[in-house]
Amino acid sequence: MYRRKSKVESLGSLIPGRIPAGLSIAMSIAEMVKEWEWVAGQNLAEKSRPVSIERDVLVVVCLTPSIAKVITMKAGGLIRSIEKRWKLGIKGIRVVVGRIEEPREIPPPKPYRIEPSPASIRACLSYTSEKIEDEEIAEALARLMATYMKKFPKGNKKP
Repeated sequence: MYRRKSKVESLGSLIPGRIPAGLSIAMSIAEMVKEWEWVAGQNLAEKSRPVSIERDVLVVVCLTPSIAKVITMKAGGLIRSIEKRWKLGIKGIRVVVGRIEEPREIPPPKPYRIEPSPASIRACLSYTSEKIEDEEIAEALARLMATYMKKFPKGNKKP
């Protein structure tokens, strides 16, 4: 009888050890941007955004110098909130005044529709109508068959 030598581990415990450190930090920053309102509060979140981590220092872009000053004054509390949630080892916050770019939304891919030619549908219909009496079912199967043959052309035998 075969016995498993190692104990069963959850998927969540396996992933952190397999992700490179840079990717893990990038994913944490992306999540932090989404949750920045929770970290900084609504007023500050509207006018500031975390952009990177450089040598254990979080870089935050602010729209105005006054917002930058508020972020600097609240740095200790922000660091504690970030460490509590993401445990990134952040030691400080560096504030930069600049333009905040809105996150780009990636449009969903357009569905790819395969349209078989009428000639291939007619060829398949002549094959299916011999085997199936109901015209609607024969035509539906002919369309399906022609679509399949167009999508997977290698190895298909034409009727």
